[in-house]
Order: sequence, then C-alpha cells, then structure tokens
Amino acid sequence: MTSFVLVLLVFFPIIMGLVNYFVSQKCPKVREIIAIATSVIELVLMAYVVCVYPVKNEFLGMSFKADGFRSIYAFIACFMWMCTIVFSKEYMHHYANKDRYYLFYLLTLGSTVGVFLSDNLWTTFMF
Repeated sequence: MTSFVLVLLVFFPIIMGLVNYFVSQKCPKVREIIAIATSVIELVLMAYVVCVYPVKNEFLGMSFKADGFRSIYAFIACFMWMCTIVFSKEYMHHYANKDRYYLFYLLTLGSTVGVFLSDNLWTTFMF
C-alpha cells in the first residue's frame, strides 16, 4: 500500500515550524497555538498510520515505511512531543527567543519521525 501520508508526517512539522517562525515575528500570540495544533495533527495522522499499516512511500530519493515497531515508535514519539509542547507553553513563559524554540521544536519533531519511519540507511542519514 502506497500513501502520501508518510511524507506528510515527516515534512508537515518542518514546514509548520518555518511558518510558525515567520508568523510569530508579526503576531507572537499565535506561536503556541500553531505549535500545539501541529503536534495534535501529527499525533492524529500517526494514529491513522498505526491503524492502517503497512504503508510505504518514496519521495525525492528517500524511502519511508510504516510497519510494526516503526509505527509504534513514531506514535510514541508524536505522543511525547505533543505532551511536551502542551507543558512547554507555561515553562517557556519567562524566556526570550521563544520563536527559535518553537522552530527547532517542530524541526526536531519532523526529523525524529523521519528517523523512525525511514526504510533505508540513506533516509536515516538524511534526518
């Protein structure tokens, strides 16, 4: 079964991290909302993949596969990231450079999911 959802799982948080960085420069109040929404959407998509597995996709020379433990590990990572972002809103309240924090938070989420869903060593190396 081939699906574009694996590519979406990997690159959606990365793209949303960049969008969040530039949007929060103009309107800082939406920074946490975008980050939390991205993490929740990522968890819902990952839950869908866990229910539908096995899924395989190739994109730009990178190969992704969701089967068995890969799906479970990626789901656990998405769940942990979602819990972290909910609590980091209060934790990061007094710190500066929150824009960079949320940018790198979402970049790391996408990269972690990319490592867990990678089907070959080249894809793992890319993330």
